[in-house]
Amino acid sequence: MSLFDTTYFEESLVRDGVGGCCHDFALALHRRTGWPLVVVWKQPVIDAFTICHKPSLLHVALRAPDGRAVDIEGAHDVDAMVASYAAASRCEATWDAYPDVDAYVAALDGAAFGDMMLPRERGIEAAERVIAAAPRFLALVAELSAEATAEPAARARA
Repeated sequence: MSLFDTTYFEESLVRDGVGGCCHDFALALHRRTGWPLVVVWKQPVIDAFTICHKPSLLHVALRAPDGRAVDIEGAHDVDAMVASYAAASRCEATWDAYPDVDAYVAALDGAAFGDMMLPRERGIEAAERVIAAAPRFLALVAELSAEATAEPAARARA
């Protein structure tokens, strides 16, 4: 049994997509959709063992038009996703949304080890290929996009 949701991608890809390459996946998907980036921040514990007093990045996803977080494992309630990462890391976690790559990069400037999560063209291009080869995931993205465009039209008819 897998620890990961393998609905859209094989386990090895999901493991990479939640274990260090999440920013590449999110940035590639952001290029495709334009949806805001969601960053899950690990808040520092200020005690005698604290090395760094800055938040560090735990995970990057996107915020779909319906408000859910979208990552390599699919679409999730944002708060539930944050709680899951907090529990797995045994820390306090919060999240923020950034409308574009520039705002995301600016947020990393004040983070612990933020330079490790800067956009990497090679990683983004690899993630773009992975996304393009995943028809079920592309269908999910299309469904979330269609819901966003259908909703205002439905209200206009009402």
